[in-house]
Amino acid sequence: MIYINKETTNKLNNIDINDLYVVMDFDRTITSYESCSTFGVFGENNFIDENYSIKSKELFDYYYAKEKDINIDSETKNNLMIDWWNKNINLIVESKLKEEKVENAINKEIMEFRKYGKEFLELMYKKNIPVIIISAGIGDFIEQFLKLNNCLFDNIYIFSNYLKFNNGYVSGIFDEVIHSENKDIVMLNKEALGLINNRSNILLFGDNLSDVRMVPDNKRDQTIRVGFLDKATEDKLLVYRKEFDIVCTEDTSYDEVLNYIKF
Repeated sequence: MIYINKETTNKLNNIDINDLYVVMDFDRTITSYESCSTFGVFGENNFIDENYSIKSKELFDYYYAKEKDINIDSETKNNLMIDWWNKNINLIVESKLKEEKVENAINKEIMEFRKYGKEFLELMYKKNIPVIIISAGIGDFIEQFLKLNNCLFDNIYIFSNYLKFNNGYVSGIFDEVIHSENKDIVMLNKEALGLINNRSNILLFGDNLSDVRMVPDNKRDQTIRVGFLDKATEDKLLVYRKEFDIVCTEDTSYDEVLNYIKF
């Protein structure tokens, strides 16, 4: 089901594709709700060792509920997410994961698009609309997934956690960790900024409440924010409808969203 705030209608009727760019989350936004996440790849099919699988699941069981808790304030949640991401990355480093294994990690059984997600990216490419992906996941796997599906287009710019290697093994990530609560600190590179600086309208897609911060508050009036809330409860739906212009429940596909957003 799709819920649209009344004040969004005017925005939907005044979209100029030549003045538009897209900002997107990746896990459970471009991919489906049931898809393996990019961090989840490390726990798939003994990809690392059993010790990692056990300890990472313990971390997941503790932190995931806190990530999704709408009653935890943003500062507390930010600190919790820093702890979770850093502990998980340290586990990966300690497992001595080989670079060659990372390079061939993604196949079509591990990850899947949200319905019509691939077609949406193809449409953005054909319309020459820049797409900025800001992900708290693993950038290496995002690139592999898009490349595997023949849609790593040159209008797509990915800002995520990229793995760093030393002597053929994972040794950490480049730069500051991007987690689910700090996407507002992500600095776009000059190439991406050059494409979007002259575009004033933004289409944002995310599945976490914090994803709305991928675009600054001072650009909210020029942004259509689409939130995927696949497993909706009444209290979460109320909060999502306050933060997003359009809220999509029950595994909404991109073609359903595009019934309302015309290009």
